[in-house]
Amino acid sequence: SLNSIRVDKAFIGTNAIDISAGLTTPNMLEASIKQKMISVANKVYILADNSKFERVSFAKFGKLSDIDACITGDNLPESIKRDFQSKNIKLYLVK
Repeated sequence: SLNSIRVDKAFIGTNAIDISAGLTTPNMLEASIKQKMISVANKVYILADNSKFERVSFAKFGKLSDIDACITGDNLPESIKRDFQSKNIKLYLVK
């Protein structure tokens, strides 16, 4: 059971990430597991390629304030970079 674990860092993928709607996925079970992992982690890193930004899916599993950093591609639009920096979310841009 996830209730009995603690993790230092959780690396979690997302189907959709939006500045207003937060972190979402089309699967309710997946959302509940990801929600629990966020709650037991000291640091939360979201993994999302550029196609996942400014999208919203069915089941919400987190707010942007729940995450410490986002790992994504280096061709993220400047407007999205500014949005995340304004929320004090560290962006790791990779090639």
